[in-house]
Amino acid sequence: MAKKSEKSPKYNLSVGSRKSSAEFGYSSNLASVLKNALAPLVFGQYGNALHKRLQKCITAAIARGLAAKKGNRTMAEGDVSVLKGLELNTYTPFSALTFSLVLRAAIFPETNTLRIETPAIRPDCFRWPERAQEAYLNVRCLVVDVKHRMVVGSYTLEPVTIAEAGTGSPPRRATVKTTDLEDRMVLVATGVSFFRTDSEGEEGLISHNRKYYAAQLVEAAYVKDGKVVVFNYNDKKPDPVMPSSESEVLTIKWDNDD
Repeated sequence: MAKKSEKSPKYNLSVGSRKSSAEFGYSSNLASVLKNALAPLVFGQYGNALHKRLQKCITAAIARGLAAKKGNRTMAEGDVSVLKGLELNTYTPFSALTFSLVLRAAIFPETNTLRIETPAIRPDCFRWPERAQEAYLNVRCLVVDVKHRMVVGSYTLEPVTIAEAGTGSPPRRATVKTTDLEDRMVLVATGVSFFRTDSEGEEGLISHNRKYYAAQLVEAAYVKDGKVVVFNYNDKKPDPVMPSSESEVLTIKWDNDD
């Protein structure tokens, strides 16, 4: 008679199932790490929903890697760009609160730096909520060791403040000196929120109403052999090209600020 602790052969997972399970676990763990690092842009909200969104993107990204490596694939073998454009507020997209507000991020592996640029931002670049007086644009950059599933560098730029009754903000550029970028994923996210007064027009605070803030991943890339990897869809292999363009959070000043 078989021991009670022994499982019947019919319960043994197939090789394919074990490989899928391994990648599912990897995606879930990495999603949890990214969720915690990006949560401040959405005031720590949407934990479960944001985790599911991140995990879905990570699973899709590594699924584009070589089938022969299934079970051992990480984001290092996958299409990291799948994360680009991901909305962090599951209820309100970034475009619902802004008009043509495009933040640009360039990655320079040879110097371990990022360059973040914003255009001139006028008050009419926003869809202003009722009683809103100021809009805040926040930017957060992450350097992620995808093999060990940990954030090794986190950087936040000083918020850009635009008054509803003001003239706006001029174009800005910031140079972010990072930790070593080799064999690491780079994520850049931006968020928008509003300072609103009460119904009497007196006391105010930054609104945590889910209709009045949003955040989005505007850049997602992987660095290999000193270059930014661009995924090749034809043969499912990463094709490195030159870019066109420690978990302590560091605040970076804009280059053109005094």
